[in-house]
Amino acid sequence: MDKTIQTDGQEIEQEQAGATPEAVSEERLGENGMKALEAERAAAKAAQKRVNELETLLKQRDDASKSETEKLNDRVAALESDIKAERSAKVRLEAAMKTGVPPELLDGPGDDPEAYAVKLAEWKSQQDAPTGDGTKKSESVPSVKERPEHSGAMSIDDQIVIAAQAGDTALVRMLKAMKLGKQ
Repeated sequence: MDKTIQTDGQEIEQEQAGATPEAVSEERLGENGMKALEAERAAAKAAQKRVNELETLLKQRDDASKSETEKLNDRVAALESDIKAERSAKVRLEAAMKTGVPPELLDGPGDDPEAYAVKLAEWKSQQDAPTGDGTKKSESVPSVKERPEHSGAMSIDDQIVIAAQAGDTALVRMLKAMKLGKQ
């Protein structure tokens, strides 16, 4: 289905399925069309800013009318929610560390299973792609079972160095996040 946009006496057709206002080229919109588009975007940004300000004022007004006990209960509920989110993130990081799967993929599909499937496929293709030395990325960083035994466990800093040398940026980010979590 086509959608027709009219600017300065010109009609521009764009497919509704895939084209967005951002996708319409400058040549097709012309100078006045681009000015109108930029003005519309600025107005939308200003309106969103105003909505955020009004929401903040409304929350402040509601908070002012609450008793001290209600305020403390709300604060406790918010802290409990934060703790639950942190625990969930910790579990995902631990699972990611054990399996080598990026933590963001362990969140699951959410509302868009198709986008999730695309992310999984991209990650898999990156793992299957050969590195400069002919090995696969998944083979470039030794697993915990393959590391040589020595007197102590390998430090996170050593693991970060090995992952960085192997070019596994996802593992580097995950290890750094784990290191920050231990401090």
